[in-house]
Amino acid sequence: MKKVILIILISSLGFSLTAANVLDKKVLAKVGNEEITYGRLETAFQKNMSGEKQRLYELDKDSLHQFLNLFIDYRLKVKDAIDRGFNKESDVVNEIEQNNKLLTESYYYDKKVFQPVIDKLLDRRQYYIKFAYVLFPFTQEAEGMTQTDPKDLAQRVLDSINNKKITFAEAAKNHAQEKTLADNGGVVDRYLISGTIQKPIEEALFTLSVNQIYPTLLETSYGYFLLKLVEKQPRKQVLVGHILISNKQEQLSQREHTKADSLLKLLRNGANFEKLAELNSADHASAINGGSLGDYYDLATGFVKTHSFLDMNFIQAFMELKDGEISDTIHTSYGIHIIKRIDSKSPDRSVDEKDVKEFYKKSGYEEDKKAFYKEYVDNKGFSINSNSMNVLLSKVNVNKTNLDSNWANEIPKDKMNEKLFSFQKKTWTIGEFVNILSDKSKTQYRATALNREGLEEAMYKLVKPQVLDMWQSELVEKDTEFRNLLSEFHDGILLFKVEALEVWDKLQLDTAMAKEYFNTSGEKFYTSEKYDISEIFVLQDTLARSLYNRAKSGEDFSDLATKFTVRQGYREKAGHHGELEAADNKFSRQLKGEEIKDGLIIEPKVFQSGYSVIKINKVIKPREKTFEEAIPDLAPAVQKLKQKQLVNNWLKDVKKRHKVEINEKTINEIYAEKSK
Repeated sequence: MKKVILIILISSLGFSLTAANVLDKKVLAKVGNEEITYGRLETAFQKNMSGEKQRLYELDKDSLHQFLNLFIDYRLKVKDAIDRGFNKESDVVNEIEQNNKLLTESYYYDKKVFQPVIDKLLDRRQYYIKFAYVLFPFTQEAEGMTQTDPKDLAQRVLDSINNKKITFAEAAKNHAQEKTLADNGGVVDRYLISGTIQKPIEEALFTLSVNQIYPTLLETSYGYFLLKLVEKQPRKQVLVGHILISNKQEQLSQREHTKADSLLKLLRNGANFEKLAELNSADHASAINGGSLGDYYDLATGFVKTHSFLDMNFIQAFMELKDGEISDTIHTSYGIHIIKRIDSKSPDRSVDEKDVKEFYKKSGYEEDKKAFYKEYVDNKGFSINSNSMNVLLSKVNVNKTNLDSNWANEIPKDKMNEKLFSFQKKTWTIGEFVNILSDKSKTQYRATALNREGLEEAMYKLVKPQVLDMWQSELVEKDTEFRNLLSEFHDGILLFKVEALEVWDKLQLDTAMAKEYFNTSGEKFYTSEKYDISEIFVLQDTLARSLYNRAKSGEDFSDLATKFTVRQGYREKAGHHGELEAADNKFSRQLKGEEIKDGLIIEPKVFQSGYSVIKINKVIKPREKTFEEAIPDLAPAVQKLKQKQLVNNWLKDVKKRHKVEINEKTINEIYAEKSK
């Protein structure tokens, strides 16, 4: 329905693609020489939206003006920062460069690695799959025994399957480690979706057609897998209802079977399923909803809300139905069911996307980033001089790291000028590389392993600044969104610096303004209700009861507390805890349900491994606060007024240098088009 409404709105504005482009280019305002177009303001508006998305042109005119004025103020502040030369200060320049590199790296990886994989996994999640496997596991080495590599056996079995000497099921029966798999032909007896299968197995399975066997052994950290895709079908989430016929006995009697048959006959003759379910189903939780289980069921993940699973016979029955159809009688361990398939739908892509992103971040993203980076660097000309690398490896202890201060002492001096590696026309010698790894200020190279893998990793890390420059240049040239993000980061840093100077650093509480607000705002501030409380705390129930009765009979509560309370530090205070907040205090639980009044003595309650007898000495009613007492309450409102005052005075001055013009005619034209 929302899509229909949006289409109507767009149509009412004449929003063809051409019209939308024309609208985006309309200039709504100017700040100095800078134009604020509708498209630019729409982009800013969308980034500030939370919850359900709304288009800028859907706002009323006053709301559009309000957002436009906020954006104008933002641009004025940035311009003032530039006027002051903040964008040229070394600390700001360095911060901008550092943020640019961070943004470049995360954005590039997102575009080139993360999002393509997410899109692929989401496309795969449109299907259920079932597969069969046989695992030939790596054996653990045992003392005095030679480890047997299962690869040869696994290959012989695969060859036998491919040559049709045995079936996959026979291979599973002979070699599967688990009895259930052996008995089931190696088939995993559940439907699966992308993101719930180990990555190498999933990658292999999604290259296969149904009933096809993966042509080669799949090597994993567990051993060698033989794989077969058994089933692949479009994914649907199904809403079902049922009528359950059962009794409290383990065995169903003829009576239950007769009842089930009769209900089924009534349904086949057109009786109302929901009404029969309500009157006859033994599943009372669903019966009140006309038999509906109340939640869509996913073959791979169970119920959408609870992720609990149904009986396989039950599932098989409703999967064979079409929407609106009713099954024959189905038997499960719960009894006899008559099932109605009420509705089906495709899974919510946004829910899947969230799950897939969380899954990928935990199970492969970092490894894929490293692989992508290495491949990129290699393709751009990274090379290592193998002779120099061998010299380096032969003169260091490959079992240590560069934390050893003497790690490079054995490297011959005459080898230091030899070329070690190069990238993009820049070359590093052995000596330059050694100096970098020995520089304790370069913490990114701390604890570098001195083996080949560790040294190569350090080399790839060393060229990263060049790589980020290349990525940034590529993105700036080709990606409008990235250019806008760079600009926003740049302006955000300037805004933070200038706003701190003009507003936040000056935002101390103005006592005179606070006093004026207290006297003129009409807002009243009151103290909270309090109880003046005394307590006798003892460890024995009988003693607590005796003291309560004595206090109720008129004995002085303070005297009793002085003699008997065992709460540390409170005998000297005669059990007096003083004034405590009525709404939230340490005795709130003991006071709950009591009619609080002056002089009330509350009978013993269990408290902190003992028993408390509590007396309400006095109820202190709320009263109007003095100015001094009200300062913490009114401070936020006064600070907000002060902030607004500082910003207004600041921008008033900036507007003298950067004239603001709002194009009311253009805004009126947009709303005139909207009203047609």
